[in-house]
Amino acid sequence: MQSNQPYSHPYHLIAQDALDGRKVAVFCDNQSQVDRTKNLVYDALLDLGANKTDVSQSKSAPRVTVRGNAVEFLLTNGVDGRGMSADVVYLSESARMQNEFALLS
Repeated sequence: MQSNQPYSHPYHLIAQDALDGRKVAVFCDNQSQVDRTKNLVYDALLDLGANKTDVSQSKSAPRVTVRGNAVEFLLTNGVDGRGMSADVVYLSESARMQNEFALLS
């Protein structure tokens, strides 16, 4: 279920990766995108059958956890995520465009 709003991520794919036990990092352009994406991934986890008792959404940290598997939400500011490892990384639209532009250089 993709959103028609700007800054959409593949929320159900992110949720499925977390349910499959992968450590997931999601890069977002700004804090409002982090908050929105975090809520939509939480909803996607419930859509995919995760029990509400298995899913937690931190109010203070940009993270959703399901059955001990974390989805970390990071800003594309060049600082967030340094030294972090993840099995799967999702990029915001502008980060994907920057990556494509870098490949052209």
